[in-house]
Amino acid sequence: MPDSLIPVELTANTDKKKRLIVVEGWSCLRSVYGPHMDFICGGQWQEFRASIRRFVNTFQQANCELVVFFSGGVEDDMRAEWARKKSQNRDTVNMVMQGLRQRGYAPDRKHFLPNETHPQVFRQVLLNCHVKVISTPFSTDKAMVEYAHKHSAYGILANDSDFIMMNAPRYLSLHHLRISGNTISTVIIDREKISDCLSLPLSLFPLLSCLLGNDVINYEILDEFHRRLLKDTEEEEGERKKDEKEGIQLVTAVIDFVRNLDSEIKMNVSSNVSTIIKQVLPESENTEEVEALFVSGLEQYKESQPKVDETEPAPSTVVTVSVVEKEKVKPKPKEKEGNDEVSEEVEEAEEAEEDEEEKEEVAAVEEITEMISEAKIVDDGVEETTDAEVAENDIQEEKDTEEEEKEETGEENSEEKEDEPIEESSKEDEQPPKLITVPAITSKVLSSAAAAHASGTLNTHLYPMMCTGTLSLGPLFEDNKDKDTVSSALLYRTARQRIYGLVFGVGRGWVKSDAKRQRSTKIDTQRQVTVKEFIVNGSKKNLVEGEEVVAMPVHAPNAKQPARKPTPHIDRLWIGMSAKIQELRRSTLLAIMNSNIPSFFSPNIIANEYLLVCIVLRYILTTGNKVLREYELDAFLATALSPQLHFGPSHLYKITPGRLTSRGCTLAHIFVRGVETLLLANDACNYPINRRFCFIGNFFDGKLFQLKLGQCRAGLSLLDICDGDLGAVDYFRHLRCVVTEELPRSVFASP
Repeated sequence: MPDSLIPVELTANTDKKKRLIVVEGWSCLRSVYGPHMDFICGGQWQEFRASIRRFVNTFQQANCELVVFFSGGVEDDMRAEWARKKSQNRDTVNMVMQGLRQRGYAPDRKHFLPNETHPQVFRQVLLNCHVKVISTPFSTDKAMVEYAHKHSAYGILANDSDFIMMNAPRYLSLHHLRISGNTISTVIIDREKISDCLSLPLSLFPLLSCLLGNDVINYEILDEFHRRLLKDTEEEEGERKKDEKEGIQLVTAVIDFVRNLDSEIKMNVSSNVSTIIKQVLPESENTEEVEALFVSGLEQYKESQPKVDETEPAPSTVVTVSVVEKEKVKPKPKEKEGNDEVSEEVEEAEEAEEDEEEKEEVAAVEEITEMISEAKIVDDGVEETTDAEVAENDIQEEKDTEEEEKEETGEENSEEKEDEPIEESSKEDEQPPKLITVPAITSKVLSSAAAAHASGTLNTHLYPMMCTGTLSLGPLFEDNKDKDTVSSALLYRTARQRIYGLVFGVGRGWVKSDAKRQRSTKIDTQRQVTVKEFIVNGSKKNLVEGEEVVAMPVHAPNAKQPARKPTPHIDRLWIGMSAKIQELRRSTLLAIMNSNIPSFFSPNIIANEYLLVCIVLRYILTTGNKVLREYELDAFLATALSPQLHFGPSHLYKITPGRLTSRGCTLAHIFVRGVETLLLANDACNYPINRRFCFIGNFFDGKLFQLKLGQCRAGLSLLDICDGDLGAVDYFRHLRCVVTEELPRSVFASP
């Protein structure tokens, strides 16, 4: 249908008005990460940043304003198709790594697979270039079309056929995008001309997409239907069958099927889904499930109804926890009445607030607030927090921290603080604890996360994980045949579990005072949360089902050992403003990444530019998995300190690392996944490490690392490895001492 492709040159703007172009970020990423850039060695991040800047500058010079959309999590009804695509990506990874083991050179560009760091870098560089970035919790397609209509956009720049099925203003093809100097050209895919050419009304395009297979309806469900339409080729198997499913024969057959439907069905497709299913899959036993998928598949192409009230609904989470309902507040000796239920105590506190005895009311409310905050029923309390109350909370946090330090050093009142838990345990023996189910995250934190996510300043995985309790990560170029390395999915699982514990409040502490004003801090062991991980690695596990992973307290050494300290409240990390809270953010991040030692706290010991690389390397060494050899640790540090990182992207592009090894490339991608995990933790802790130090290109380049790895493996002198820079040699030794502080040599893998 060549008539439906209309060439357009975006630089030829005759009316001189600024054109608004809505861009699909993930599709654009593959175009911006140019064909000349390395991806198997670990990525060329400085060149990627330079390419993004050139891309933005070219559009700005053409008087075009870009708005780039990024997706977040994966919706349940799109999980099957996501799993199918990621399974294909995993097969590509295995094929590439097998070729690398056998031949030792970089694979073809067509095998490029973006990892999770690419969209994070893309998003941050766009923000630095003052480009508007919008992140959606899940799929972006409908949000992009609605935004384009609302703001009268010139068109949508993407590489997704779903925009042909939707009522998009103009569909600009990323596949045909060509940028030469200051000239930008592409084609407009005209859906009306496609409709005329196919003799198929636009209203039937969504049904056509569902019958061909889309993000909601998996191709495997339609396999029988497709084979029946192509009955002349039933005996053909293998690659030809796959080609036919993506080819014109199948499309033509499905179009004919839609054309031949009864006119009543075509007039109202949504009301006749069950009738269509009977014709498509007459022998299917799961017609109700398939019908639900078709309804969902059709729904994604419908325009949302205009809202009368423009105020957005408050974000909510489906993640809940079961906690023990606390005992009633102890009354002072003057009032012995006390009720048996916590709810009655709350009512008494509310009445006291209206009438009299303000001191007693304040004491009761404080204790109830402490109790409820542990169970995360603190929506009202947190939302109504004023600046003065935040400052008061910060002071209280300092006092609590001092109490914890006294407990750890065995200060004088330790024995008295143990008396109260004994009394509580005796009360628990009298009657069984009452469990209540509550939200795992407060609406205050959810609202803050939603706003940061929408503006593109928050890690794209964090807010969807808060809402759904799931995390989805694609594959990396890792050699699963190498028995001396461990999958990055398993290597960083403990860090992810601690992030889940922080977000959902697992292992928090609660402080209680007795009549003598003696305080004791205890760790809540009742709250348990599981997060479903969909992480693609080399094993052939079911990607649709995912894996249940238990959240851990931040300060727990592992899943089997108890926490040494309570998990801090994420509300406090996100709301508090004092210097003490900033220190708490940093210590929480370091605890998540196994780096909670004094050397990592002071910029005088580790410069901020090298903090991320040191944290990731120390985490790898302290997991108990002997992943790195000593010279491989040296290669990472030498890469971070190399003056070549400051020579510019053009110099890094010209580096020739020599023969590649599958192990060297695997280690590079394991390190990149570590940086991803660290940045996710940094966002969850409310940025204890400033964003300007978080760009991976400041301390890592894939080609440069492979070059340094070869030099270290060959046994070159430290001066040669550091490019003859004596200052780099001294700082190299310093960083190596910090990373390996208090660690035995047994943490390294055998040569």
